[in-house]
Amino acid sequence: NETVGKRKQTVGKRKQTVGKRKQTVGKTVGKRKQTVGKRKQTVGKRKQTVGKRKQHLGKRKQTVGKRKQ
Repeated sequence: NETVGKRKQTVGKRKQTVGKRKQTVGKTVGKRKQTVGKRKQTVGKRKQTVGKRKQHLGKRKQTVGKRKQ
């Protein structure tokens, strides 16, 4: 029985989401689990700010929101 007028799904074990952006299928491999429907952050130690403009990290930190002299 095939779906009529709809996008056909894959048949088998690796069934994917339909009409949505496809996330990783299967087991989450260690820390590499990603957020769904949100902007993906970097995974690891150097985690960055989310939804904000990323400033320089470390000694070269600049003034934020002001013109740098």
